[in-house]
Amino acid sequence: MNLRNRSLLDIPISYIVTCGVIAFILAFFGWMLAETELGWVERLQVSFYRALSVNTLSDMYGAAFFHEREIEGVAQWSLTIARFFGVATFTMLLVKAYQGLFSERFTKFLAGRLSGHMVVIGDTDFARATAEEASRFNRVVWASSEGVTRDQGNILRIVEAGTGNALVKATSATKARSVLIAMDDDTRTFTTTREMLHAEDIFGKPSEKENEHLEGPHFFAVVSDRWDAYPQEAADLINPPEGRAEDKRSGGLDSVGEFITEARTAARAALGNVPQFLLAGEVPQHVLIAGFGDFGEALLTEICESQRTDLYGLQRFTIIDRSRDAWTRFTSRVPDHAEVFESRFFELDLNVSDGTENKWRDLLAHISQRPLTAAYVTTGKANDSRLSASELRMRLLVACERLTAETSVETGEPGDPFEALAFPVFAYSRESVTEPIKRMPIISFGAWSEMVSAARVFDDEPDGHAFEIHATHHRLYAGKDQPVPKWRSLSEWQRYSSRSASAYTPALLHAAGYDLRAWYAEAQSSESAVTLNDLPRLATLQSLNEEPALMMKLARLEHARWCAERRLKGYRWGPRKDTARRHHPGLVDFDDLDEGAQRYNIEYIKSLFALLAGKDDKIVVDLRENAPRAITRPTDIALLKKLGMLSDTPSEPLSEHPSEDAHGDV
Repeated sequence: MNLRNRSLLDIPISYIVTCGVIAFILAFFGWMLAETELGWVERLQVSFYRALSVNTLSDMYGAAFFHEREIEGVAQWSLTIARFFGVATFTMLLVKAYQGLFSERFTKFLAGRLSGHMVVIGDTDFARATAEEASRFNRVVWASSEGVTRDQGNILRIVEAGTGNALVKATSATKARSVLIAMDDDTRTFTTTREMLHAEDIFGKPSEKENEHLEGPHFFAVVSDRWDAYPQEAADLINPPEGRAEDKRSGGLDSVGEFITEARTAARAALGNVPQFLLAGEVPQHVLIAGFGDFGEALLTEICESQRTDLYGLQRFTIIDRSRDAWTRFTSRVPDHAEVFESRFFELDLNVSDGTENKWRDLLAHISQRPLTAAYVTTGKANDSRLSASELRMRLLVACERLTAETSVETGEPGDPFEALAFPVFAYSRESVTEPIKRMPIISFGAWSEMVSAARVFDDEPDGHAFEIHATHHRLYAGKDQPVPKWRSLSEWQRYSSRSASAYTPALLHAAGYDLRAWYAEAQSSESAVTLNDLPRLATLQSLNEEPALMMKLARLEHARWCAERRLKGYRWGPRKDTARRHHPGLVDFDDLDEGAQRYNIEYIKSLFALLAGKDDKIVVDLRENAPRAITRPTDIALLKKLGMLSDTPSEPLSEHPSEDAHGDV
């Protein structure tokens, strides 16, 4: 469905006016020729009066009337054509009247009866793509200033200027699954989101009841990429900061506003489909980013916060850009970036070839010593990045062939020019296409469908798993007897940290020895990016609590993730917590934490894996085809086999492909 196309009922008023004017002119000309027996003044009066009636169903334009008056020749043809234009004008006016008087009210009535639907506000590409994708699964109420109000398949379009609270009332958004606001101006997006969240007459009085279920819709505010560098400021524009009671949202529902950007969702989509820890395998993660703008920074941040699995080696980044300015601004804003990742910057322009041979040789020498796991080209949008990716590949190949030839002359032994270039290249593009190019495939990322899915707008509870993680931390810190606070009562920093921890869960599973390849393959086959709530269940009977070394490793990784999250937002170590100065005493190595903090991280890991394993006492791994998948470790397979809990044992040994063979319910 292409929502850019106008419906047949969506008739511009200019068409009606043009059609009516043509009908009037033809009718006036025809009557002037037919009424020759009248004088000029009376002839003009009669012709003008009768021409006005051409846009109604007047009998004087009927065939019987023509026959009775014996109107022939040019006059008859002119009046006949005018009659058709007049009928068309009258019909279009009726359609417009129906749309204005009945269709809009009926559409709003239908929207008000919905529940579990999605509300989309705005005319941007992101809003349009969301409405299109969401309509594949559920009903959508889309408010825009284009088109007409109508019921279009699974989409109820409501066209009205100044959306906001009126739309929420009209569509019963309190019953919606989520609300996405993506307008053409950030200020309007922030204002509309905040007004909707603060509408007491819509959401009701404050609720005193505390529970662990997220009630109410989740609000997504899609803003420009520049806000990704100022997350706290953006969050405060939607959810009022703490300490200002007069600005607190008074609604009783557990709804919150979350800002998202195209760059961050594109990065999550790329890593959700092909994670770095699977590409790297046993070697250290080393990523090349060509073009360090909004997308480059979003990729680096997302990789550092959700992909690290090496406990002792930092992730590596090689940055290519034609100017050092963006990289300098980032490193100035993140003073402790060297504690999070290793980096090397090359000032190179992919569109300039003269005088850059030595720079490309230096780059090749650098990546030859430290092999790349992937390269991301984000120098432009759509085809620009794909062309730049091809240019990057050719420049590296040329430099590699020259270096290999020189080495062969010196040593007398031929080399493999492709050895250092066997890594995938990802290029930002709106088209989701994979084009293998020899041994260096170029993979597109950033398609609208992938971005919308990665943004979690389709999830029943977009913050469901993040809230469970927060509840786990709360019980460990405050005790089991203390009720978990409402999700909306938390600061956006706390919610962001829980979302970050949720996104890191697959990397923790990989570090724990679980094979996620088949699970990711299933997600790719369904054409949807892995989101924070699409986490696998663990088909295991072996308690991880019995492996203290593994628990300690995972606790260290989780602490490193938390430190990376804070440092990438500009935090540094300080003797006491100071949000204004961005200081935190916990930004130290795991070994430097006190015993209580170390034990806290270990208990969190245990609780997280218990959450993933589910609450069932009896776990059966079903090996039937198309059964729901539950991931396993080789040690779990051996234990299940020993206990006789595996059915229909395949001919291929399970220990070789644990995740591809083990299916089951938890």
